[in-house]
Amino acid sequence: MKNNTLVNGYYINSISDTEIELETKLVENSLGKVKVKMPKLNSETLECVLSNLRLSKESLASKTDKELLNLFNTNLGLWLDKNYGPRKCAQDILPITLGYSPQMVETTLNGIFSILKKDLNDLKKTWDSKELAVVVYPNIPGPQVITVLHSLFNRTPIFCKSPYEEPIFSALYAKSLEDVDKQLAKSVSAVPWEGGDKENASLEKILYSGLGKRDAVVVFGSSKTASKIDSLKNKESELIQYSKGIGIIIIGKEYLSKENIDTTANNCAFNISMYNRNACFSPQGVLAERGGEFAPEDFASLLSIKMTQIAQHILPVGDFSGDDYARFAQTHRSAELKRISGFVDYFSVTDENKRIVGGVIYQKKGNFELPRSGQRVVTVTPFKEISDVKTILSEYIENIHTIGLGMDNKKYKKYDLLFKESGVRVSPLNDMLKISIRDYKFV
Repeated sequence: MKNNTLVNGYYINSISDTEIELETKLVENSLGKVKVKMPKLNSETLECVLSNLRLSKESLASKTDKELLNLFNTNLGLWLDKNYGPRKCAQDILPITLGYSPQMVETTLNGIFSILKKDLNDLKKTWDSKELAVVVYPNIPGPQVITVLHSLFNRTPIFCKSPYEEPIFSALYAKSLEDVDKQLAKSVSAVPWEGGDKENASLEKILYSGLGKRDAVVVFGSSKTASKIDSLKNKESELIQYSKGIGIIIIGKEYLSKENIDTTANNCAFNISMYNRNACFSPQGVLAERGGEFAPEDFASLLSIKMTQIAQHILPVGDFSGDDYARFAQTHRSAELKRISGFVDYFSVTDENKRIVGGVIYQKKGNFELPRSGQRVVTVTPFKEISDVKTILSEYIENIHTIGLGMDNKKYKKYDLLFKESGVRVSPLNDMLKISIRDYKFV
């Protein structure tokens, strides 16, 4: 990519660019640099955008379910074409704005659009009466597409509050709707602004306090972010929060057999490595049952080997500098000190340049801890009985998003039942990262 590449970090269909004050933001890392056009909205412009979105509901309501599903299917099919303009742009730019390697971005985009295309019929009408949806996104691509599809299927115009750090994907996806139906695209806007900025405080007040009882806010982010938005919004509007941010893997002893251990380790390693362990469903800890042909400590060692193979040949880490590296370095030093003290075994993960980019921490004493680093670091903790697991995870359960299970069907059903009432998403180990429409209820 040329260093002078200029891309839009926003999408506003209803107002001309000449009516919006713009600034250029330079984003760069070890993978390249890109100039991003960012809007500097004032209160009047934001109110105009929101008003135009509400007016688009009439046109949206005129479309049948079948018409919308056909449009969505065509749109998702375009994104599966690697030569499609917005797809190519995302493939080039997301490594810079997200810090992911090009291989990881490609895997991410393929996964998102193929799964959603297959599961389109899972869209449900849960917002029939909603006038407007405001959605606050994380950096990870995926929720943007799901929420736009769900909102439009429910004939609800949507304002996408894009992350300031990575506004490109939301803008690209919103604009791509023009390629299937220009009128449909008028029901979507994607706008970023920097949180915590005093100049933007008035925008947030307008955005959230102006919502009524027939509007909804969906927040993908921390409880702190959701709490702040809740304090700003009109109390009559609905708040839907997705703030759980921990993934856990549980391995039954039968999956630590000679026959299964290689596949088990490969699946675990991929799940941990994908998204550099930064997604809300990414595994941070592995619980391995004792009594198998391979001991949990042997599995931890093999897991580090598989993670190294992935880092070197399949999913390189990407940009690894700044705050991400500083947090990882701190976790790495702490693990080394615990290893020297005899509390843990620590197996490093290296990339193709033999640089340490991750690690597996085996908890020799059986105490369950989660690493602080968001990089490819994971703990492995042994356990004996299913009752141990419930106790081990009790203090984390409210923050667990997904539990991936590697075990036989009989045992799987027991664990599924164990976590069902907690609202935790439970999935087979090899489907842990396959988030789809049915995983978000929006009610």
